[in-house]
Amino acid sequence: MTTTPILIVDDDAGHCANLVDILDLEGYAAVSALSARDARQAAARHRPPVFLLDQRLPDGSGTALLAEFKQRWPDCYGIIITAHADLDSAVAALDQGAYYYLRKPFRVDELLGLLKRIFEAIRLREQKQAAERALLESQDKLAGIINAVADAMVMIDDQGRIAWCNERGRQVFGPELEGQAYFTILYDGFEAPPDCIVRRCFEDGGQYDMEMTISRNDGLRQDYWCTTNPVLMDAKGHPRHVILVCRNTTEKKRLQAEAARNAHLAALGELAAGVAHEINNPINGIINYAQILVDQERDIDPQKSIPRRIIKEGDRIAAIVSKLLSFARERKDETSLLDLGDVLQDALDLTGTLLKKDHIDLVIDLAPALPPCRINGQQLQQVFLNVISNARYALNQRFPGADPDKRLEIQIAPVEEAGRSVLRATFTDQGSGIAEEHLPSVFNPFFSTKPSDQGTGLGLSISFGIVENHGGRMGIDSEEGSFTRVTIDLETEGVSP
Repeated sequence: MTTTPILIVDDDAGHCANLVDILDLEGYAAVSALSARDARQAAARHRPPVFLLDQRLPDGSGTALLAEFKQRWPDCYGIIITAHADLDSAVAALDQGAYYYLRKPFRVDELLGLLKRIFEAIRLREQKQAAERALLESQDKLAGIINAVADAMVMIDDQGRIAWCNERGRQVFGPELEGQAYFTILYDGFEAPPDCIVRRCFEDGGQYDMEMTISRNDGLRQDYWCTTNPVLMDAKGHPRHVILVCRNTTEKKRLQAEAARNAHLAALGELAAGVAHEINNPINGIINYAQILVDQERDIDPQKSIPRRIIKEGDRIAAIVSKLLSFARERKDETSLLDLGDVLQDALDLTGTLLKKDHIDLVIDLAPALPPCRINGQQLQQVFLNVISNARYALNQRFPGADPDKRLEIQIAPVEEAGRSVLRATFTDQGSGIAEEHLPSVFNPFFSTKPSDQGTGLGLSISFGIVENHGGRMGIDSEEGSFTRVTIDLETEGVSP
């Protein structure tokens, strides 16, 4: 696939040799280094486009080494690989320019998928660079070359009107753009703000870039990295035209969200293991002492026995800890036929106490004899927990104290959808709701209507991806100040479990 080798940096020689063999079988060239010093020498010799860097090296760290390489070769790609994952190290790796963050042990197909996307991005970048060189060489070849670029490109004249765009630009912004004001595509028809990169480029001829959320021609709002470059300067050095290039970054942000999620789950797993160690031992002691008291009781009604109640409550705590551990363990590829009602109950076992504490009335309606779904129970439990958590937040926002309308209704029942039978889980709360203008963005990574210290904007985007990966559909209907209804449709096996 490439004659320029991928550089693998890891102090484990066996791990390096294994990765070299795997990449060789997949058509990639690869070389390895066992330390940061050896990696610098190999990088200077081979100029690799991609680095696979272990975070912990005998003479440095993978993120620090990646920062050196990015400073020397800004276009290179780095993947940080480590067995010691946490949220801070994941964020640090991304801040240093890492394309992705893998946690050992990882699946080979996950690495190969990343490499495929990276080399596709390299191919598109080289294609774009070739197009820019061809622009200087021949105006006659400009249209064909520019139209081959995967980014949306728009030329804007000094009156703020669109003079030309490539085919990708027409796909993103619409087929008939010439003559329109540029702010109609960037700002939904509103006047451009003072910090607009197009305006600034016309003012001083500088090159600018920024991330923007743009409404596409098909109604979708997606994230783009937009850059401006001045062209055709007049006698006074002012640009007559500005080229606006918009690169879709939605997939990159999804990968960043996935990396943050993986790091979060890793930290949660460590926390759960500590909780089990710290709680299970004393709980076991409490249960045993209570059992001694039960054995010493004489002529006491079991229903009134205090030691028996202690044992019952101790068993309940142990069960909650066990379910917390089950939730923390990640099983991405394991699916089985499960009763969705059981998955919901597992989620409620972890959140029921909080709902009662907040005076939230929980109404459960499960259809009889629910057909099973082939799902990953841990992942669907995570989805349910996120939806319930959002409903709890919204209800507490609207009703700080107890109220007859402070209610969360959950229903699971088979329905017919688009000519097929699906199992629909519906979560309805009478909380603060979502503003109409925010509804199209609720599944976007990092979008949140909560304050910055109470939400990351990752929960719904991750939940949406989980449901989609199960072949299902997730939707939200809401009215600000009134209600929110979340629906999750999953295919069933059509038989009772």
